[in-house]
Amino acid sequence: RGYSTAVMDLEKYRQIFLRESDKYLQEIGSILIEVEAAPEETGHWEELHGKIHSIKGMARAMSLDAISRLAHEMEAWCLKFQRREWTARETSIRILTEGYSLLKALIPRFGQLDVPELNSAYYRLLQVLAKGSEASAAVEESKPERDGGDGIAVDPIRSIGVPCSLIEELLGFSQELLLMERTKPALPPEMAAVQSWIDQYAALAKGLYFRLAQLRLMSIEEFVALYRHTIHHQARQMGKKVRIVLSGGDIKADVALLDRLREPMIHIVRNAIAHGIEPPEERRAKGKAEEGTIRIFAESRKETLVLRIADDGAGIRREAIERYLRERRGYGDADIARMDRASFFATILSSDFSTASATDEAAGRGIGMNVIAQAITYLNGTLEIDSTPGEGTSITVTLPMSLSVLHAVVFTVGPYRIAVPTSGLDAASYGEPPDDARDGILDLRMLFGVKVHGRQPPGVLMLRSSGVTSPDRRPIRGLMVDTIVGNKPVMILRPGRLIRNARIFSGIGVLESGVLTSMLDVEMLAQNGRQTTGAMKGA
Repeated sequence: RGYSTAVMDLEKYRQIFLRESDKYLQEIGSILIEVEAAPEETGHWEELHGKIHSIKGMARAMSLDAISRLAHEMEAWCLKFQRREWTARETSIRILTEGYSLLKALIPRFGQLDVPELNSAYYRLLQVLAKGSEASAAVEESKPERDGGDGIAVDPIRSIGVPCSLIEELLGFSQELLLMERTKPALPPEMAAVQSWIDQYAALAKGLYFRLAQLRLMSIEEFVALYRHTIHHQARQMGKKVRIVLSGGDIKADVALLDRLREPMIHIVRNAIAHGIEPPEERRAKGKAEEGTIRIFAESRKETLVLRIADDGAGIRREAIERYLRERRGYGDADIARMDRASFFATILSSDFSTASATDEAAGRGIGMNVIAQAITYLNGTLEIDSTPGEGTSITVTLPMSLSVLHAVVFTVGPYRIAVPTSGLDAASYGEPPDDARDGILDLRMLFGVKVHGRQPPGVLMLRSSGVTSPDRRPIRGLMVDTIVGNKPVMILRPGRLIRNARIFSGIGVLESGVLTSMLDVEMLAQNGRQTTGAMKGA
């Protein structure tokens, strides 16, 4: 077979689209209530415009034209009201509310206008939106017909609140079930049927544990959403324009960990708004956009959660830190010059770095940073600061993550079931690669000492460019395996001593079915590849 690139699982992105759109729709519904109460408040229209624009962007990325077209017309109205080019009237808000209801109906259908009533309501509303706000009188014609004749549509119940304590209790029960399965006595061959029943029971118990553990997880997107609205209002009260941009929001972490992280995160972001982001006129004078940006980057690295909060504000002035080092620590110019960036900015975390003058010149980050650092240390994490005057400041928080769920491509190499994070892959395919593409593809079958039968073409996983090199210094561009199982959600657990001794795995993954898989660490594999065969045989 030829070397053909496989298309990554589209269903994953469809589910992400549904999940993210549902969050935006909930927020749009809340904002519309605020708009009805204060239609002259431009901030409400700006926020509404942003949420609808996000839905439009996702819909366009997935070529969902009906959804993106409706969202485009709706956000155009919001922009007019935001700029005070139009006056928002009651009928105008009712038209946008109808658009909101249509979006709620279209998104679960992925934009399919397969219901006659929905189709006619969609095109009637598009005509009204295209005519402008003076067409408000036509809103009655744009209302979609609903079953029951009372004009009321009730959303289905999608979730219920469950106390964390109950989840903890159920997790405890499921762990006891798994422990009982591990300690079962050996059964004689004549009891093979009983053994088969026990194996099925054990698989169900593992699957139960996986699903219960997922209930304890919260996505970073949901975590940031807890205080996104508060931060927005705080910025407005300070006369500043700030937007929060999130990357890696689909990564999930233990809700208990995130709950303890909530206060430190709020203080970090508030500091960035209060003392990092400049007022609009000052940013204009510096040639910056009036709206400041706070970017939150989330990443899962092996057994840790990494959060980086970066603003594009004024940054931290070195003079304040240098004066503190001279006056309080007795450092000379040569001592300061020898300090690396991490150590230099870590000075701010000192408990006595809190003089008023120093704090003012350090963009306000002296007060409270020691308390924040202590809270992170209490969680067995670390906090690092970096800053460039005039360009902004970034704070990186690294925390151990006892439980995490990520998507990984699962594959087999002989008797071994292994997985690599989907984020580290570019493509997956079957077939022998051509000669010009073989360089840098590591055959895991040979590395693990697995006999190649040649009955079926191998699977090839192409890695994203990361600069990883094999022990002989050649770059690793891809992995050759036996069978590609597919892209699956995997719950990551800490590896035991036996797995750690192999020195190529970052953890143990549990699939939804309860099946265990080893999480391959490509960097560790590159460093210890020559010892892998012996370690695997020992395992």
